Amino acid sequence: MPALAFLAALFFAALIDNGARSLVPPGGAPWFAYYQQLATDPFYLRALFETVALAFVTTLVCLIIGYPVAFYLVRHARAGRTLYHSPKQGLFPRG
Repeated sequence: MPALAFLAALFFAALIDNGARSLVPPGGAPWFAYYQQLATDPFYLRALFETVALAFVTTLVCLIIGYPVAFYLVRHARAGRTLYHSPKQGLFPRG
């Protein structure tokens, strides 16, 4: 558990440092200079659009595949038959 706390602290420290650096651009520029560049530069706009489009398509594909599979599993489950998970024995059907 101490290792997990250490890794979490290190992660959040880096995250906070990165966020603070984004608000203090060099050369006396205003605090929003990096964000203004992100919203106006065609390179960054295209990267942002492609990222959002990929996330949308991935979500859509997961819904199209996952919903019918979940529906099938729920409708065709046998009464009394469940999955039992044991750390020693793994995942196996029980019933």
